[in-house]
Amino acid sequence: MQMLEEPVRNSPRILVSQFLVAAFVAVVVALTMADNGTAAIGIGAAVGVLLAIYMVIAWSRTTLRATDTELIREYNFLFNTRRVVPYNKIASVNVIRTIFDRLLGTATVQVNINSAVNSNEPEISFTFMKDVADQVRNEMSFRMYGNAHDAQREEIYESIIPFTPKDSILHGLFGTSTWALLGSILSVAFAFGMDYVTGGRLTDVMMSLLILAVMFLIPLFSMVIKYYNFKVYRIKDTVYLSHGALRLYRTSFKINRINAVRVKRTLIARLLGKASLEMEVVGLASADEDSRPVLCIMTDTDNIRKVIREVAPMFEFEEGALQPVESRMVWMMKAVYVTAGFAILALAFLNWYPVEFNELFAHETYVRMAVIGTAVVAILSFLGAYRGYKVDLLGMGEDVFMFRYGIVDRCTSVMQYDRVQFSELYAWPMAARRGLARCQVRMLSSRGSSVTTSGYYPVEELERIQSEVMERIRDGRYDYRKITL
Repeated sequence: MQMLEEPVRNSPRILVSQFLVAAFVAVVVALTMADNGTAAIGIGAAVGVLLAIYMVIAWSRTTLRATDTELIREYNFLFNTRRVVPYNKIASVNVIRTIFDRLLGTATVQVNINSAVNSNEPEISFTFMKDVADQVRNEMSFRMYGNAHDAQREEIYESIIPFTPKDSILHGLFGTSTWALLGSILSVAFAFGMDYVTGGRLTDVMMSLLILAVMFLIPLFSMVIKYYNFKVYRIKDTVYLSHGALRLYRTSFKINRINAVRVKRTLIARLLGKASLEMEVVGLASADEDSRPVLCIMTDTDNIRKVIREVAPMFEFEEGALQPVESRMVWMMKAVYVTAGFAILALAFLNWYPVEFNELFAHETYVRMAVIGTAVVAILSFLGAYRGYKVDLLGMGEDVFMFRYGIVDRCTSVMQYDRVQFSELYAWPMAARRGLARCQVRMLSSRGSSVTTSGYYPVEELERIQSEVMERIRDGRYDYRKITL
């Protein structure tokens, strides 16, 4: 890279945002020491100035340069570090523009390597002026993929399927776990219910509104603006993703970096006939991305199939076998054990609950609550066991295999044999007596190692996964680098 042949520093404009952080720390220190009077202001100011001086020196001592084969980041203050990243080890180059970046005309380039160790942090993160950042990414893209991709022309590339603001809103509302959504709703309902019981004091109402914002409104708003203007497209063997309203995020990676794809359908998404698509790409995650990389936000299931077909056709998989009839009893006995365990705990509470509880309700009320609670747990357990028996699927193809699982939220995970780290079978006595087991598959993911678990199937059928992986290693077909088309 010609522009990086000589060492360069981060754009000096980043010092503006860093000085704001120093000022915030100074204010916090001053408020913490408010009992000391005017001295607190001086102490806070001193802390802020020292922090700002450290930031300036650290900025001046941090450089980045490039050779024909690698990127080199050096830091020479207090201690010396030298980080070298060869181009052939790079998994992705992300360009992120926060609100500060957009105000200051800068962009942050993040370089990730093929490693799940410390996967949340990029190996190199450097801030340039926007035009320079785009040029760096273009040259990196050419070195990595052989594509002369111009960031200035990205607007002309259309997404494989069109996304609207409505899709972003639906993904924000129903793209997260149903249990998390239900927990937020119950927390808010409980808070406002307590306000009603206590007479609706102003402080209690304000606290309930704060809970509503923290548990529901802020996460919803964050998800909507994060995936606003979502775009996914493919050029040759490279996939490009971009999204964001306030914070712009762009990344690209080769399709042979994808270890697995997961079609996720939450409860409400299934009722709406929609799904979302996630993927496992080692080296794609970053500290700014707090979830598994999304290949397609919530949309119609036909669109999900189209994205898989256009972006990663090697993961197309439609067939799968239900669990054998013998597994039905295993699921039902699990429900029996859960119900019995809850009943025993409820009975123990009725016999040994403390005096404080006795002052709240009469003993008969506790008995009714225990009976009703046990009945609810029994209904949910047996319903969940029935759905678990009916939902789980197992499918094995020539190069990929598939698990479908989930009682409330369902997930179809398609994985490549060549990306499996290891798999293991396990079974509790009820299943083992029937010759059944479950299979846990581990592979490198965007954030460390991921574990995917199958339903109950005959041991010899699940052993085919292990056998296929080992056979591919022995005959030379196993290749974690290849693209299976």
